[in-house]
Amino acid sequence: MALSKDEKILVSGSFDYTLKVFHLSDYSEIATFGEGVHSDYVRSVAITDDNKYVVSGSDDKLIVVWNLAEKKKEFSLEGHRNYVYSIRFTRDYKYLISASRDETLKLWDFTARTDLHTFTGHTALVKCLAVFHDNSGFISGSEDYSIKVWNILDRREAFTLQGHSGTVNTLFLTSDDLRLISGSDDRVIKVWNLETRSIESAMTSYSSGILSVALTFDAKYLLTSGSDRTLKLWKMSEPVVDFGTKTTSSKPYLSVYTPDDDYELVYLYGRIDSVSKRESSSRTCVDIGITDVFTHTIKTCSCFTIFWIV
Repeated sequence: MALSKDEKILVSGSFDYTLKVFHLSDYSEIATFGEGVHSDYVRSVAITDDNKYVVSGSDDKLIVVWNLAEKKKEFSLEGHRNYVYSIRFTRDYKYLISASRDETLKLWDFTARTDLHTFTGHTALVKCLAVFHDNSGFISGSEDYSIKVWNILDRREAFTLQGHSGTVNTLFLTSDDLRLISGSDDRVIKVWNLETRSIESAMTSYSSGILSVALTFDAKYLLTSGSDRTLKLWKMSEPVVDFGTKTTSSKPYLSVYTPDDDYELVYLYGRIDSVSKRESSSRTCVDIGITDVFTHTIKTCSCFTIFWIV
């Protein structure tokens, strides 16, 4: 999934070969793209800062740019030799970065529509990306269990972080670009200090792999989702809320959560419409009720991204 810069538009990609664009104000569908263009799963999506273009990366090896206003395909970027797992814009929206099953990452000039550089170094598929806020570089997570930091200006690898014992599925970079949070198939969430290149903390309570992580803007709470279909809220070093009731969908496609007095959670295919807090001996728990919001006929879905919205 991708959230627009103004937090008004949500884009989702699916295993039905399409991507859908929604208004978050009333949950209405703006457009569906991909039919007759993509021939395989859409694993990653992005949206430009002016909401003019949405971008999709697919298992058909294509990156396709769509004109949202005119509801048509604008152009394609070709060059990967295998599935495109993740796409991300730099914060200035000058460059697009893509990660692929072909073990490479590509840097694209979005305006010129050109392939500027191919980054190599991973020894297995590249699963996820995070981009520095100062546009100096980006970070990748791979099936080779490593996390690599890359410099855009020098077009080279800066350093590698080792510590996971499974595929790195998700990355989240703090706003000061000093800490990185990673989630892996090894069922561990790690917090890295990028200055010292060391692990500051590790958290685990999942029975299977971690799919996504997202930190609140005040950096006090971390929300995570796992392939065991559970969502957990952490106060960084300890879990404060465990959504023990499993989600009604096959994966937790979470979009919005506010952790304080207003416990509103917006779910890609459902919305929490009733919430009550109860105290236990060890922590505050939250009881939730879910109703459907969006409808999207699919075979199965690959939206493993969490968003926090203020």
